Amino acid sequence: MMKNRKLRICYFLPINSPHSINFLNSIHDRGHQLYYFSHEDLSFRLWKPKTNVNKTFEKQSYVKNKSKINSDLIINYFKSFYKPILSITPLVIKDILVRIYYFRISKSVKKQILKIGPDIVHAHYISRNGIYAYLSKFKPYILTIWGSDIRHDLMTKYQNRLFIKSLKNADAVTSGSNELLTISQDKGAIKENSHFIGMPGINISQFENVKVPKQFYEDMEIPTDAKVIFSPRAMNSLYRIDIIVEAFFNLERKIKNTFLILLDYATDPDYLHYINCLVNKRTNKNKVKLLLDLPLPYPNINLLYAISSVTVSIPKTDGMPQTTYESFAAGCPVVGSDLSTYDGILDHEHSGLRVSGNSAKEVSDAIFRVISEKTLREKIINNSKKIVLKYGNIYTETNKMENLYFSLIKENMEL
Repeated sequence: MMKNRKLRICYFLPINSPHSINFLNSIHDRGHQLYYFSHEDLSFRLWKPKTNVNKTFEKQSYVKNKSKINSDLIINYFKSFYKPILSITPLVIKDILVRIYYFRISKSVKKQILKIGPDIVHAHYISRNGIYAYLSKFKPYILTIWGSDIRHDLMTKYQNRLFIKSLKNADAVTSGSNELLTISQDKGAIKENSHFIGMPGINISQFENVKVPKQFYEDMEIPTDAKVIFSPRAMNSLYRIDIIVEAFFNLERKIKNTFLILLDYATDPDYLHYINCLVNKRTNKNKVKLLLDLPLPYPNINLLYAISSVTVSIPKTDGMPQTTYESFAAGCPVVGSDLSTYDGILDHEHSGLRVSGNSAKEVSDAIFRVISEKTLREKIINNSKKIVLKYGNIYTETNKMENLYFSLIKENMEL
């Protein structure tokens, strides 16, 4: 029977994201054999669950790049020459460089996929990885949209043509946001091939009714009765961590026993330096706890939610963030951006508070409301717990994705 088969799956996805790790682990737990494409050496690697991808990659790739073009040459060409020069060269030359890069990479990818012999190819964050899936010429392949990948990522004309082709030729396109699916259809994805599936959902029980050891507070140097503001997003300007820092110091004038927790993962080093400068110029800088060089997945992430009074997530653009579902499950109200992507999940004064994210005062005022208005807080917590059960359960969403895999493979076998 088809569903009893153990699949072999090749993934193109951002491996330094905790959401990618949780997704791969959830699929792997079903007994499937997974390979992910490493942008470090342009080779597929066998996935090993619970890998700390911030610290170490597997040294041995499953499929070595044995093309006549040396893989180091491709990597150095792309990292040392292609990326920097794109910012200063005319559009015509940019397109030529992009064509050369994709010509080289596509030959290598095809050979490696042929050797692995997967049942399906699945690309996440599709502005880059969707193109790789399309150029592999493997069928069937799935694209999963995250947010910025369909909205704002800059491309040359040639990249954009490949991107549109990847959407048009995809056997399925998935997202946890109906708005993002609609955008993908406007760009060429087939409506009948679009599926609402969360990426990847969360293990709800991991965040519910968590008892925090006293030692954890001591290690964090935070009093047990403090009001903790938690920013769970990556250290990148997209997430406007600088606004959150300024908002916190505004709030700290009203509520003295407050602390802010920031995370260092998927980090832009220049932006991290900027945030450090913002914090260090304050006399009360010890109220900001920046957790540096975090392992992914971070084993104590549920404890951070459990000690927090409010989660703040104000990206300029977004998909449907898993951190919102984690906050919901933990009973930690969310102050989030006023993005239509969140409609039906994070709704203003129903399951959270939404702000423009442009003003530190606006953000600090919203945080203060969530902390001080008991009735509003309880309403948000109760409603958000119902929503995460409906849309954010990793076991339900993994079932949907696995069923999609099997249905596409069956259709492909019947062609």
